[in-house]
Amino acid sequence: MRGTTVILLLIEITFIAFLTQISEGKKFDAEIKEENLDYYLRNVFNFTRSYVSISNKEIVRSYIQNKFEDLKSERILTFTQNFTYTSGEIKDTGKNYVLLIKGENYGKASDEVLVVGAHYDSQKNTPGVDDNGSGMAALLEMATVLSKTACKNIHTIILVAFDYEEFGLVGSENFVDQWLLPEILNKHNSTLQVALILETIMNYNDTSNSQSFPPNFNQMAPDTYAHLTRNDFKGDFLTLIGRIDDKSLAMEIIDEYDIDGIINSNCLNITIPISGKPSLGHQNLFADFFRSDHTSFWLRNLNALFITDTANFRGIMELCYHNTCDNVNTMINSNNLKFLLKNTRALTNFVYSKTYANKECDGKDGSSNSTRNLQSTFIILLSYFLYHIAVGKQ
Repeated sequence: MRGTTVILLLIEITFIAFLTQISEGKKFDAEIKEENLDYYLRNVFNFTRSYVSISNKEIVRSYIQNKFEDLKSERILTFTQNFTYTSGEIKDTGKNYVLLIKGENYGKASDEVLVVGAHYDSQKNTPGVDDNGSGMAALLEMATVLSKTACKNIHTIILVAFDYEEFGLVGSENFVDQWLLPEILNKHNSTLQVALILETIMNYNDTSNSQSFPPNFNQMAPDTYAHLTRNDFKGDFLTLIGRIDDKSLAMEIIDEYDIDGIINSNCLNITIPISGKPSLGHQNLFADFFRSDHTSFWLRNLNALFITDTANFRGIMELCYHNTCDNVNTMINSNNLKFLLKNTRALTNFVYSKTYANKECDGKDGSSNSTRNLQSTFIILLSYFLYHIAVGKQ
């Protein structure tokens, strides 16, 4: 009799937990793999990728294109956007690579599109592992995870690998003006939630005074500066840089950043005192905050966040930024990989939360793993209980 009572109690507890999980939901938690990030950095983004090393660049282009093609399905489309880059006597064909994951609202005014972008080109004299192999490694892993999620997204997700960021933001400018606006937003009267621009996101340094700043940073962002002062100017955080218009989105990413058990890092928001389209004066005054592809979105008054480890303002990258030592020997270590892992995971979770209606869906049947585990436990206990009743009646 005592055994039956215990089983009944376990069934009741499991059933209550099951109902609670259904009512409360479980946040999606992306299964980002550190070994994949490590592979991309060592084998794809560990050599110069500029117009002076075109053979290297073509290898990387082929890899990105093939990776995206492998993810294609009925709801996942790929595009290659060609454009012309001209500078003095240099004339080259640039290539942006786009992966589009259709949402249920694709092609409708109700579609709230979300873009994730990173540039794959490098400066002429650097392998560019942090700048911007790290952003590209994150982009490819995010593309893989989001493409293979069983539940269908409500809003469309666009992942794009930009060319020619290092030489005038030409790739992202062409993407916005010649593809995103005419082919997606204006064509369907849909809106852009935000563009997340991943730019050097793996350099972690928890040594005191490893973090430096642009001129007058303490006046522009006094709250952030005060926080860093209390933290002894350690370079142990990911930075989200946006206009006033982008601040609420940055705060949502910070909420997703609370992930335990990977590495002790923070996520900080820096809000530039600008609303709407930045003027030329703004660009000159805050020049260090206009150094990546988010600028192409801001100049069209589209929401975007510049997501970065602060590049040449932190630790070893003060020396290695746009230099030969931005390579695997310098940049790949346990802390940097874990930092990149955490950043990629948090950003993937954010993308999921903004594009999927069912926040807990990560299984093939549309339910979360933990919910299915509770279902299984409940069924086993109930079966065991019914078996004992049947045996007792014999």
